[in-house]
Parts: sequence; structure tokens; C-alpha cells
Amino acid sequence: QNTLNPDFNRDFIDGYIKKIKESDSESASHFNENNLLGSTAEFLLTGTGPPSSQIFWFLPICAQNPNSVQNKIQKEIDDIVGPHRQPTWKDRKSMPFTMASLKEGLRWKTIGIISGSRGILKDTFIGEYFIPKGTIVFLNLRAVHKNPAYWNNPDEFDPTRFMTSDGKLLEKNEDCFVPFGVGKRNCPGQVLGNAQLFLYTTTLLQKLNVFPEYQDQLDIIGSVDLAEIDPRVQRLRFVPR
Repeated sequence: QNTLNPDFNRDFIDGYIKKIKESDSESASHFNENNLLGSTAEFLLTGTGPPSSQIFWFLPICAQNPNSVQNKIQKEIDDIVGPHRQPTWKDRKSMPFTMASLKEGLRWKTIGIISGSRGILKDTFIGEYFIPKGTIVFLNLRAVHKNPAYWNNPDEFDPTRFMTSDGKLLEKNEDCFVPFGVGKRNCPGQVLGNAQLFLYTTTLLQKLNVFPEYQDQLDIIGSVDLAEIDPRVQRLRFVPR
């Protein structure tokens, strides 16, 4: 607090502390140090855990599918980025298959299976079900991503779901693609998470090929219904290109 600049926020904490000071006289204000600590901890945990877990899952996907996924991503890297500079977030605009593969990874293995809690503001009907005001509800994001009414062969990994017939990336997400939640209270780190996933994956595949350590197939990859499986138990082999 001693280093605050009244005209500039260095980060979220600066802005929040200023809000605490502005609302200090309001007894019912939600801006307080306890909520600041809780929000900061949540940013830290959700900003590191889910992205790393998603990357841990995507590497076995590449190892399991060298021709249909890994090689195609590497071709885009070679064509757009080349071997000498690092990929940038801007490169994604010219790499439709890479982005489609990452989106399919978010759908195929949804890390955040259940959304955060939500409160019902008024009596509501969802179909034939009555949900009274004040009910706490959770969204089953994984059920949406595995629903055959929305996705053909939902247990298969298929990046072309997110591509047009002429090989371009579908710009608009369908309503049934919800890895970051829905509505105004969806994940505020969506852009950061997507950038982390893209940059880590492309930087690694620019320099290395990924294979299973011993066998050609990874047994665990087919177990798409086992949400409790930790992908870090997979042993992979990284070979310089």
C-alpha cells in the first residue's frame, strides 16, 4: 500500500486496494482485505493449475497422433514461424489447424469439469424443472462437451470440428463449446489461458518431436471418461527435430 500510484495500477492488487479505500465508509462493501486475499489466491491457483494440466494432456495427444495431429501442427509452425524465432501469440491467426487442435483438446479433455457456483436470482424453469430463487447451481461443462446431440463421436479427438471445409478456423465458438464457462461470469483468464497453451505447445513442437517412451500407443489416452487420471503418469520421449 505504501507504493501505490494514484494515477496508475500496476496490477489487480493496486486497483483493488484503491477500491477498498474508496468504499471504506460503506459497511456493506464487498471490497475488503479478506476478499482481496481470496481473489488473489484464486487467480494464482486457477491461473497455473488448469493451463498446466491442459498442456500435460495435449502432449500425450500429440504423441498418440504423430501424423494426424503433431506433424500438421509442426508444418504450420515451420511455414509461419520457421526454425529461428520463437512463436508469438500473433502467429495464431495464420495457424488454423494448431488453434483447432488446441480447442479440440479443451473440449475432449475438459479440465474444469464443473463450473464455479452460481446463484439463481429469480424463480426459473429449465425445461420442466422448477429452480427456485436462491438455489446454488453448478454447470456440468464436461457433459456439454461429451453430448452426442452437439458433437458427432464426442469421444474421438478431431480438430476438424473447429474448422471450415476450406481449412479455416471457425471464428465463432458454438454455444456447446464452454471450456471457460458461460455468460458474464465466465473465466476472466480465458485469453491468458489460450495464449499459454498456444505458446507452450508451439515452442516445444518447433524444436522437438514427442513420442511415447516405449510403445506406440498410450493406454491411458483411450480412457476419456476417467477424469481422475493424471496425465503426468505418462512417460514421453522428446527427440530433437
